Amino acid sequence: MKKRVPTIFIFGKTKAGKSHLGNLLLDGNYFEEGHELDSQTSYPKLVQGRLAKSEIEVRVVDTIGFSDNRTDTQY
Repeated sequence: MKKRVPTIFIFGKTKAGKSHLGNLLLDGNYFEEGHELDSQTSYPKLVQGRLAKSEIEVRVVDTIGFSDNRTDTQY
């Protein structure tokens, strides 16, 4: 029987730390974090891995922020 892998979607306002949370959950540097005033994530990104300090396999999806501060909607 195929094992199901839970998926965690991270939603929130622009610059709220969604990418940072994804990196903390997976204990790595999978999602690009920005420290400027502009938003960093241009496209949703899915990474599959183990939760930090556990053997639990998950998928984490980092999403574009609500109220994205870019006026170009080509994402």
